[in-house]
Amino acid sequence: MFISFKLNKKYLYLAVLAVAALVAAMLIIPRLSAKASVSANAGALGVKSEKDISSYLSSLGWVVGSSSDEFCEVIIPKEFDDVYRGYNELQKENGFDLSKFLGRRAKKYTFAIKSYPGEADGTVYANVIVYKEKIIGGDITCARLDGFMTGLKPASKISSGTAST
Repeated sequence: MFISFKLNKKYLYLAVLAVAALVAAMLIIPRLSAKASVSANAGALGVKSEKDISSYLSSLGWVVGSSSDEFCEVIIPKEFDDVYRGYNELQKENGFDLSKFLGRRAKKYTFAIKSYPGEADGTVYANVIVYKEKIIGGDITCARLDGFMTGLKPASKISSGTAST
């Protein structure tokens, strides 16, 4: 017995589009949720003290003190120059976006990281930017002459002794 059917190009086209959309969603959604997880945890955390920031950094797997080593106010520029555009790209890679805070006065807390792989000399710091009790960005920086800067990544995502900018 033979079964025959007429192939409608319209339905074939819709089926191909549906499969392509499904494949794209399967590839994109896990990446977006992984990037957003760092900032989502930060956004959910009400920052009322340095201990809250210390707890956030600990949740990322970093060993830091309960109070910051440095505190200062920063003004996020009304317009980004090349340096700030590059820094904001680093923020976006980790689920933050400073362009939402143009011209705003924020607070920057700096904590010494005591657990950075391959860095035993105490030159690695976590800078965390807070606006209205919410973490809006930050970075991990090595202050050596040949140092580096990376986003606020979980400790488990850092390879031993190196980081990328």
